[in-house]
Amino acid sequence: MIKKIKVRVRSIVELTDRVRSYELVSPVRSQTLPPFTAGAHVTVYLKSGTERRYSLCNDPQESHRYCIAVQREDGGRGGSKEVHGTIQVGDEIEISTPQNHFPMDSRAKNSVLIAGGIGVTPILSMARRLARRAAPFTLLCLARDEESAAFYDEIQDLRNESVKVTWHFDGGDPSRLFDIKGFLAAQPEGAHLYCCGPTGLMDAVQSLSAHWAKGSVHFEYFANDDAGLTDDDTAFTVSIPRLGKSVEVLANQTIIEALEQAGVDVDYSCLEGTCGTCIVPLLEGEADHRDKVLTESELASNIALCCSRAKTKSITIEL
Repeated sequence: MIKKIKVRVRSIVELTDRVRSYELVSPVRSQTLPPFTAGAHVTVYLKSGTERRYSLCNDPQESHRYCIAVQREDGGRGGSKEVHGTIQVGDEIEISTPQNHFPMDSRAKNSVLIAGGIGVTPILSMARRLARRAAPFTLLCLARDEESAAFYDEIQDLRNESVKVTWHFDGGDPSRLFDIKGFLAAQPEGAHLYCCGPTGLMDAVQSLSAHWAKGSVHFEYFANDDAGLTDDDTAFTVSIPRLGKSVEVLANQTIIEALEQAGVDVDYSCLEGTCGTCIVPLLEGEADHRDKVLTESELASNIALCCSRAKTKSITIEL
């Protein structure tokens, strides 16, 4: 179960015309917050009942605060607009303790960080950690223009002899896209790659880095185009031994919908397979994975209940 805590909004900063950063501290003066690692996120529980996940962008060494950045999406599902429209300095809000499905590999001698747009948030936390440790890394930031680039000045300040920072602004012109292939080819052998940004960027990086060593390429998705139901989906059964229940999941249902209809409580947040809240152990059967969280080594023994299904007629989960 994910633990919830209360925090106070100490400051709000306008980073761009659409992006605001929020500094969150304990409501109790001088009290530290639960620790986190670079790449971690928290879930913000809004007054409307909406839950939204936001990456922590400050240095993990800071125990007195969490910093998140929220980009207002006027055509989105409403969460970011609610954050921008209702949360003010001094408010006490409820969030989850930090979770991390995008961790850094401590064994990496070189790190390559790629951020697209608001995907800079977890990447910035990684960059700050690496810079503090004086570890060599390369950082590529992609944005439409400098005015829409959140944390531009902070990232420029990270530059030194062992830190290579590249900004690329395409102005929204497809003919000015950055040469990802050439960039990746120039990176040192054995480096670990971390990428977060729009789906198009993530898909391109994933394709162009397919030959990299197994386990050396890491992604953090904010959206998942594979999460929806398809015309080929069929019904299957989910068994939960601890509860003594077996629940049928219809072809037009998600596992979460079927479980809730059967009176089984499930923790979830994004419903897109990007946050990891609803991942549970898979005890028997084979899953049809549609999430963007589980690593290759985790697929055989876990399943995301919000979007994944079963390839077998039945699966058994731990809940």
